[in-house]
Amino acid sequence: MKWHASGVGEAEFDKANQKEQLEDYDFEEESFTYDGTLTVEDREHLGHLCKRLIDQGRIYYLKQQGFDSVLQYYTSPSISLENVLLTAVPVPKIQ
Repeated sequence: MKWHASGVGEAEFDKANQKEQLEDYDFEEESFTYDGTLTVEDREHLGHLCKRLIDQGRIYYLKQQGFDSVLQYYTSPSISLENVLLTAVPVPKIQ
């Protein structure tokens, strides 16, 4: 990727270069190995934590918008790793 910055601080991204790099990239190749930094188990755990963080952000947003929201676990992780359901219902307005 190539970035250019003008004197006023605006950045312009070279989209043609990005498209060329994406076309040439082999996404099937296991190139995301961070030797010596995290084990497979650590990366899986970190990924799980990131998903929960995103879910908590969704809950926060929904509560700000007037919904009562909660995460529900509906099956065991041995059956499905995506075993979280986000439910939201409008909070009744008291008049």
